[in-house]
Amino acid sequence: MPKPSPITCLALASLVSGMATSAPCPITGKFGAECPFAAGKDLNGEVASFPNPQMLPGHPGKGSEPDEGQKTIHGCTCQSACGASLDFGNADCDYCWTDDKCGSYSWTRFKYYDYCAYPEDVKYNDQSYLEKQSYLWDNIVATKDSYTPYPNVLNAFDESMKTSFDYATNDVMPKERVKVIHGVGAICKVDMQVSGDSPYTGIFQPGTAAGMVRMGSALEVTETSGMVPGIGVKFFRDGVPSANWVELVSLAPLPDNNYNFFASDFSNHIAPPADTVTKILAEKFKQASGCVTMVGLSDAAAFCQDGTPVESPAFPFELRFENTGEVSFPESVQTQEELIANMKAIAVGTSLFNVVAYETPASTTGVKIGEIVTTSECLSSTFGDSHFFVQHQRVEEDWAIYPEWLDDIDAARDCGASSISLDAPPTCAEKYA
Repeated sequence: MPKPSPITCLALASLVSGMATSAPCPITGKFGAECPFAAGKDLNGEVASFPNPQMLPGHPGKGSEPDEGQKTIHGCTCQSACGASLDFGNADCDYCWTDDKCGSYSWTRFKYYDYCAYPEDVKYNDQSYLEKQSYLWDNIVATKDSYTPYPNVLNAFDESMKTSFDYATNDVMPKERVKVIHGVGAICKVDMQVSGDSPYTGIFQPGTAAGMVRMGSALEVTETSGMVPGIGVKFFRDGVPSANWVELVSLAPLPDNNYNFFASDFSNHIAPPADTVTKILAEKFKQASGCVTMVGLSDAAAFCQDGTPVESPAFPFELRFENTGEVSFPESVQTQEELIANMKAIAVGTSLFNVVAYETPASTTGVKIGEIVTTSECLSSTFGDSHFFVQHQRVEEDWAIYPEWLDDIDAARDCGASSISLDAPPTCAEKYA
């Protein structure tokens, strides 16, 4: 196993104007008062209490117990929670301290460690889609009308981006992981009502699929921040992990200091970043994918909501969420509290978005295949901010099914990269096997 590498990311991070090495970090600070989820259940339906995660010094997990049964890629037992740090591979993978001298020895930390494995939680995923949705919603309601302090986005350098793509255990984040980007949001239960002529499969097949969306800004909303809208999308499935993807507008705030969250269309593809800060963050995401401006959709097409596998998944190249016009927020300056209040005021049964599919990279016109309709209030909650997990899918997995798409994708224009291929960067299990 490779030894920890020097901290080379700091050279990139230092380019960011105003960055201070002593700036507060969610990994070494605390989230404040505990928020017990007494009304909720644990992942397998048992009554449980979910304390708000306490970020303790010495990431990963110094003084913090690991998730129950947490193992590593070499079968070691973790004695700490998992996490990443810049002095271990530029924070590319989560690791933990281990028992019984298992794994490798760190000559800088004077401990044994190994890289964390995140196998599927079979007991949780064996539940029905409604049971999973109910579990999450119970815990969201138990901590509603609250939210966590916004983390500093620059602390993304001290998190593994690969975990966002490879953690498929269940719908709850690993212990001590922090939502560095889109740290605060409101979650609504939704139906995706797909039209009868949809040519796609799985969650995108004709009919109605039950899920959730989490809506919020990438940065804390203040009188000077602008709005950076984003949506995490989750649809539950019987007996298999949930389908997830993200919809964004841009990595930069909306133009003209517009604070209307619904002012622009959302997509699973965005333009490459143009400013220095977001370019640096994009470099961090290249640890996981060679095309950081896109996420995949093929997994959502691979299983129906009842868990039936699809023999030949069919899905569009791009999926846009276009505002239906049923909801609009003020364009004037808002605070975080005002944004959350506006989200909560959205009426149950509102059609938030038209779902518009662009079949291939060459498609210039999209086809509406459905709508996203709320089936609950849209609630802020500390559970949603601290625990609700939306997995990202590498777009290379889509390209592997439709390799001909690469002919119409320009690496620089579409991905902000010098080149692209079917081969994504290695997963942590592949890199450290």
